[in-house]
Amino acid sequence: MNNLRSDENTAIRRERRRWVYVVMTRVIRTDGPDVTGAGVFLTRADAEKAQAVIASKSVDCWIEELPVAV
Repeated sequence: MNNLRSDENTAIRRERRRWVYVVMTRVIRTDGPDVTGAGVFLTRADAEKAQAVIASKSVDCWIEELPVAV
């Protein structure tokens, strides 16, 4: 099995990643804005549902996509 030799495997780097979706919020406080993550989701649809609930409370929020190595 020539393909399993370590010197050959180091030459081939396979980038594998998945994404997580972080719902971020910004609340204006007297000492300045407070930006924090409100939740991390495996699907964009779940993140969008959470964002809708948070946005209904008049909080500035958005979704950030972050890569996670697999």
